[in-house]
Amino acid sequence: MKSVALVASAVVLSACSAVGPDYDRPEIDTPDAFRDRDASAVSAAEIARWWDAFGDPELSALVGETLAGNLDLEAAVRRIDAARAAVGIAESDWLPTVDASGGYVRTRPFGIPNVKTQNQWSLGGSVAWELDLFGRIRRSVEAATATLEAEVEDVRGVQVALAAETASAYLELRSLQERLAIARSNVASQEQSQSITAERFRVGMTAGLDPAQADLNLFTTRASIPGLRVGVRRARHRLAVLTGRDPRALDERLAAEGSLPAAPETLMVGIPADLLQNRPDVRAAERRLAAQSASVGVAVAARYPALNLTGSWDWLATDPSGIFDDATETGSVGPLLSVPIFNAGRLRLNVESEEAVLQQLEASLRSQVLVAQEEVENALVAVAQDRLEIDLLGEAARAAERTVDLSLQLYTSGQSDFQDVLQAERSLFSLQDDLAVSRLTLLLDMVELYRALGGGWAFGDGGTEPSAVSAE
Repeated sequence: MKSVALVASAVVLSACSAVGPDYDRPEIDTPDAFRDRDASAVSAAEIARWWDAFGDPELSALVGETLAGNLDLEAAVRRIDAARAAVGIAESDWLPTVDASGGYVRTRPFGIPNVKTQNQWSLGGSVAWELDLFGRIRRSVEAATATLEAEVEDVRGVQVALAAETASAYLELRSLQERLAIARSNVASQEQSQSITAERFRVGMTAGLDPAQADLNLFTTRASIPGLRVGVRRARHRLAVLTGRDPRALDERLAAEGSLPAAPETLMVGIPADLLQNRPDVRAAERRLAAQSASVGVAVAARYPALNLTGSWDWLATDPSGIFDDATETGSVGPLLSVPIFNAGRLRLNVESEEAVLQQLEASLRSQVLVAQEEVENALVAVAQDRLEIDLLGEAARAAERTVDLSLQLYTSGQSDFQDVLQAERSLFSLQDDLAVSRLTLLLDMVELYRALGGGWAFGDGGTEPSAVSAE
């Protein structure tokens, strides 16, 4: 009865004690608001589907297809399965280990007369159960569980990156198509100028230099078109692969030329503190810190005594039919206490090593939060300056259009040189192309802003989050 009471006490003790640090999420100070923006709370759900704010159904559809079919995301989800299995392995230490064995040995002596051959049959079993007196198993389970949660956040981080990459590829496609349209429009305008110079040269109103310069201008503009076509193909191929398809799978679907969507006037930003909850990489770093805190506990528990309940049973017989006779049975049962006495400081140094890693991960977490704030601030500055640049380029492009019309009128009436027409046409094409590129840059910086905010993983009703992305 004393032994039973001792075992019961050990079980109760193992259920409520664990050495090592109990994890507390570190307090991380953040500013009240981002620079030049009023503080406002924005939940993860509000920026979960940020791409819908661009008002382009094709963009929304492609992002959803990427999150449902991307193969890199599927590979990342499989890492969750491995982490979930690791939790099960750690939890299995709570239960006893039971093994069985059996064998047969035939002994035949050589060179010894009158000694018969002997047969021996054996059957045995053993059981071992570690009583978690100081929390080694509990801390191991805590570490494995936190690691699983970190893997879930890593997958969400892949979702965030893929949503941003898909949106960027789509916007680049539409920008290239828009720039193609601009190039073709300028080619048509310059063909008219070429016809005017050719006619004036034919009737002797100008020298041969004007038609040659008109040809130079026209062919230079035409030369920009093949590169833009290559970019269009590459963007379509990238989108197809991102959605988990053959590179040519979207060629027909995206063959029709489109234009860039309008930039949303309102930005969903929130406050810096939201980054701690919205950014999967920050959440993953915090979970790995929790896992390492539990690993410190595992290392500390290794310095304490370990108590195992063990038992074994064996049956030996010369004939299988007598294997369970009482005379052949042997067995033992009892507690086994192991106490670390001397290990040249290895266990102490292991604790110090795990504590150093814990401090390293906490510093990394704080650094990650600062980097997240930096990325958001940079994106906000870029968006503001992009809008200003677009306004100025728009004014310049409109002025260039008026200049082209006026210079061509003056040239045809003989009041100006053809150089004025050439310069105006070149400026117009360059400014229109720069304006298209700036509009793309603004949208890409918005995409970067929402990526930096952690948008793209907290899906609401009808979302496309893979069902396997869960720690449950």
